[in-house]
Amino acid sequence: MWIISDTCTGRTGQRQHLQANVAYIVYFIVGLLTNQDYLRLTGITKVNFNNLVDSTHTRLLLNTDLRTRRTAIGLLLVRLRTGLSIYMLATLFNYTVQQTSRFIHAVCI
Repeated sequence: MWIISDTCTGRTGQRQHLQANVAYIVYFIVGLLTNQDYLRLTGITKVNFNNLVDSTHTRLLLNTDLRTRRTAIGLLLVRLRTGLSIYMLATLFNYTVQQTSRFIHAVCI
């Protein structure tokens, strides 16, 4: 479910080929993930996640060009539920380590 396509073959240019053909679908966009996906990733249902996002103050957690409030809250919940490192979350969500750290910090403020 995490990776749609992984067609990396051969050793020459393996990293570039992998980066070009891997599609990350761990995005908390309305309608993209199922209720079961939300439960597995965050530990709460899709309805509860939507209520949580709606109850956050928009002026404290603004949407930016890089992420939405949903993504920032989702990152924090996945981190709390799984205990994954910032490095793993950055890889799964296709952000840099610094971006991932800032997103989680923005939710905690």
